[in-house]
Amino acid sequence: MSNNSSSFYDSGQIFKDVHDLHGKTLRVSDSRSVVDKFYTHFRVEYTAENLPSKVLYYRGTQSHKTNIGFVSDINNSLQNKHVKLFSAPDNKPFHIWFNVGDEGIAPIVPGSTPIEIPINRNDDAMVIAMAVTLVLNTLHKEHFYVSRANAAIEIATVGMGIVSNSQDFGTGFAISNSQGKQDLISNIEITYDGVHPIYKGQVLKNYIFNVFSGQFELKEDLSTTITDVFWDEIATTFPASNQELYTYKNNSVAVQEVLVTYVDSTKKQIVSVQKTRV
Repeated sequence: MSNNSSSFYDSGQIFKDVHDLHGKTLRVSDSRSVVDKFYTHFRVEYTAENLPSKVLYYRGTQSHKTNIGFVSDINNSLQNKHVKLFSAPDNKPFHIWFNVGDEGIAPIVPGSTPIEIPINRNDDAMVIAMAVTLVLNTLHKEHFYVSRANAAIEIATVGMGIVSNSQDFGTGFAISNSQGKQDLISNIEITYDGVHPIYKGQVLKNYIFNVFSGQFELKEDLSTTITDVFWDEIATTFPASNQELYTYKNNSVAVQEVLVTYVDSTKKQIVSVQKTRV
C-alpha cells in the first residue's frame, strides 16, 4: 500500500482549484498512447474473458450510397414490404416499410430499427419516392441524407465508411449500392499474461487498453471525471462532517480510496485531497 497526499493553498489557506468533487477529480492520468492518428471508428474483437484482443482503427473518407428506383403501389402490393438500410460507420440496420392506407403491420426484422412510410393505395412511384425522402430527411437526418429526382432517390449515409449493402424485401424496387470508403489507420493486437495485457512483447502490468482512446491506461486512472469512474459505491460512513471518503472500484474490486477535506460542512470548497491506492 502506498499513500499520496497532496494539497495546494492560496495565501488564505483555501484550495486554489476550488471545485465540486462531483464535477471532476484530481487525478493524474498515466497512459501510453498507441494510436496517434485521427480516426472516425473502430472494430473490436474480444477474448473469451471479454478483453480486447484486436482493434482496427479506421478513418472514413466516403459515404455509402443507395440508389432506389420506385414502382407504384397496385392494389396494396407494397403493404408491409420493406427495404433494409445500414448507417455508417456503425453498420446499424434500419428497414423502411410501407404502411398502405394505415392498415399495415410492421414487419419483424431482428436487430433492425423500423422506419414507417405511410402511403395510400395505388400511390404512384413519384409520390412514394417523395414520402421516403420526407421521412428520412426529417426524422432520420442524423443517419441518412436523401436527394430525389422524380421517382428515384439516392440515400447517402451521414457517417462515412464501409457498411453492408442495402437490400430489397419484396418491393420490386430497382436498388443499387455504391460502397463507402475508409482507410485503415492502426491495427492493434493484444495478448494477455493472465490479467496483464502484452503489447509488442511488453507486459503492461496493472494496465488496461481503452479502445475508445487508443491508450493503455492504469486501472485506477481509467477516467478523469466522477461520472465516468468505474466505481460501484460511495462509502456511507464519513470520518467527520467536513470530510468524505470515496471508494473507487474496477470490476467490483477496490482500487483507490480518496479522502476529501472541505472548508466546512457545506462541502463546497476543498482544502485537501488524500489518495490511497488499495
